[in-house]
Amino acid sequence: MGKHFCFLLYFAHVGIQTIMLGVVAVSSTISLRGPRGFSLPFIHRDSTHLQRHHPYNLDLMISTDMRGPLMPTEKNSLFFVNVSIGEPPLPQLLVIDTGSDLSWVQCIPCSGCHEAVHPTYNPTKSSSFTSISCDSESCEKMRLISWIPCESWDGKCLYDAEYEDGAGSRGDLAYEKFTFTTSDDGIIELPRAIFGCGRHVNEPLWQSSGMLGLGYSMRSMLFQSNSSRFSYCLGNISDPTYQYNKLIIGDGAILQGDSIPLSSDKSDNYYYIRADGINVGEKHIEINEQLDFMLDSGTTLIHLMKDPLDALKKEVRGLMEGLLAEHHVEGFLCYRGDMRRDLTGFPTITLSLSGGANLQLDVEGAFWYPGNYNNRQVFCLAFAEAKNNRNVIGVIAQQYYNIGFDLENWNVSLQRIDCELFED
Repeated sequence: MGKHFCFLLYFAHVGIQTIMLGVVAVSSTISLRGPRGFSLPFIHRDSTHLQRHHPYNLDLMISTDMRGPLMPTEKNSLFFVNVSIGEPPLPQLLVIDTGSDLSWVQCIPCSGCHEAVHPTYNPTKSSSFTSISCDSESCEKMRLISWIPCESWDGKCLYDAEYEDGAGSRGDLAYEKFTFTTSDDGIIELPRAIFGCGRHVNEPLWQSSGMLGLGYSMRSMLFQSNSSRFSYCLGNISDPTYQYNKLIIGDGAILQGDSIPLSSDKSDNYYYIRADGINVGEKHIEINEQLDFMLDSGTTLIHLMKDPLDALKKEVRGLMEGLLAEHHVEGFLCYRGDMRRDLTGFPTITLSLSGGANLQLDVEGAFWYPGNYNNRQVFCLAFAEAKNNRNVIGVIAQQYYNIGFDLENWNVSLQRIDCELFED
């Protein structure tokens, strides 16, 4: 049995603020053409195991946003929303991704596509599907690649979306109707949204049908819905029974808490905030310069440049010395034990952000169970070395926070809260 931490200085869990806020939702079928907002419940990816382990029908549980027991997962932890595409509407589960701008789904025919929760989308069976030609103005503005001649793909507008973890999708751009079910069972339609019809998929996104891109560009589903605001609230990433994870797009977005300026310019397509320092409890980790972090809901871990990461690992090692045995997992600082049992009283890791705000990481925000250790006897510091010199704040650090984006004023708000408090 592992030993428990017992620090003389105990750094308490950040208190939950008791407030009640209404959420804007739409209760009838409309075509979104104005500032009205809509809200979508997140679906934790582990709910997809319910088909085998729960007596209720999976499709019913997804459509009613019910939750199931936590099941061991293979790789990353992500959040889905349930949307429909085409006419007649075909339900699909898409990963919510602030770290990319193009939305795409697996399309028949497809190479490398995988079995998802819902059937694979077939554009030939949708009356609302329209191809975008390679020589069209829409293709010129929206395509992600320009070096492949139109003739090589029957004149269709090509895209190639690649992600740093090896996942990706290639195919052609098209118009299609996207239907979003709101939290009060209403419906919103985007009748001619541009999306990627994925004909080839690398490293499938674990039973999802594709991506819902919310980055900053004309390709983003955010911009195609004429919205400059959105917010999402996350609870515990390991709790698929939690019902209150929610994405809100439009004027109903919840912009509460500390306001932090986005540090990148609007041509970058991504959302960065600046960190001035890192603390472990009261111990300050020296960094040579300010660090810009991309807020990415499509990534699990925190990615940090090598020098500050090494300094952070050194500090954590010092706290762990003589208490828990290290366990080798390539690229990570890991220990044998159960983090919830053995890290009682471990000091909070804090990112000091521009404007005086703090992102506070308790044990569940700073450590994780790697996917290959489903018996939960090994846990790791949830910081990985940054790829391509890009620091990233993934969803593990966004637990218990509502994060609101105000793109008109180019800032983001951060509030630590139980998402249930936003319910009517």
